[in-house]
Amino acid sequence: MSDDTPPPGLTREGPWETIPIADAQTRLGELAAHVAASRRDVALTDEKGRVVVLLVSPQALEDLEDDLALAQNRLDELDGVEATPHDEFVRP
Repeated sequence: MSDDTPPPGLTREGPWETIPIADAQTRLGELAAHVAASRRDVALTDEKGRVVVLLVSPQALEDLEDDLALAQNRLDELDGVEATPHDEFVRP
């Protein structure tokens, strides 16, 4: 299986690959490795098919946090607040 090939048992629903949480219990290591390698989120669903947990790679979360910090910095700048230097809030 390549890094981009989802593990068996995942289905695509909206923006996420999903798997019932009961099925994921014994495969958490495999699912975590898939999320880390592919940077694609995996949603764990309850018995009614509702998403209850989302597995997100640390890199994807850091990217989102950096994007949010940049957007907030730009909004502050537009509101007349002194901008924070880029290297003070974005990870290298």
